This record gives sequence, structure tokens and C-alpha cells, in this order.
Amino acid sequence: MHENIVQLLGACTEFLREGRVYVLVEYCPLGSLDTYLRTTVRTKLDNLVSINEQGITNQEIPGTIDSLTGNVFVNWAVQIARGMQHLESKRVSG
Repeated sequence: MHENIVQLLGACTEFLREGRVYVLVEYCPLGSLDTYLRTTVRTKLDNLVSINEQGITNQEIPGTIDSLTGNVFVNWAVQIARGMQHLESKRVSG
């Protein structure tokens, strides 16, 4: 078990020939990182671009992208890299 890896609890491959696999993973209260980045962050970034095109600064609009600093993205990247390094050390391939 690794702190940067979602734990796989079980899998059902009964329907593998039909192209379906069911997996049971630990509960992630904030959902998947992929979904978060594709929806929440993308929306905030799109809003920021729209705001900047209007000549309004980010500080003038509360809640646009304040929490998404470069440090947050670097922290995510480090955590993802650590998780991937752990998987590689266990010879898990995708």
C-alpha cells in the first residue's frame, strides 16, 4: 500500500470477453483526479482566460482560481510521480 495510490480492493473479470471489467477501489471523497482536472480546474482556467480577455484582474473576482497556484500543481505532480514510481517498482504496467 502507498499513500499516493488508490487501493484496489477487488475486481470482477467474469465479463472480460464482453469487454467489461468491474473494479472495487477505496472511497475517494473528492472523486478522481482526472475528473477534477477535466471539470473543475478546466472551468476555472476557462473563466480566468475569459476574465483576462475582459481586462479584469483575478483579484477582482473572488473564487476564480486563487487556490490553484503553481505550488498546488507542483505538489500534485510530485504526488503523482511518487505513486507512479511505486507502481514501477512493483513492476505494474498499464
